[in-house]
Amino acid sequence: MVDEGDVERARRRATLLRKAGYRAIPVVAGERTTLGAEEKARLFHIAVMQDGRIFLWEEAVQAWTARPNGA
Repeated sequence: MVDEGDVERARRRATLLRKAGYRAIPVVAGERTTLGAEEKARLFHIAVMQDGRIFLWEEAVQAWTARPNGA
């Protein structure tokens, strides 16, 4: 189960990796997500992998490649 904490952790890690000079797009994965996690993923442009499918990927790539240190 992906929750808001997982989304926040993915955002923090991607931000740190980008500050260190790596290309990083934050992604969370799980069988299900909480409503809060979905809302936070949309807000912070975090891609979500669920049941073999990926959601919000285009939004995440666009947001995280548009800024030097991420969204």
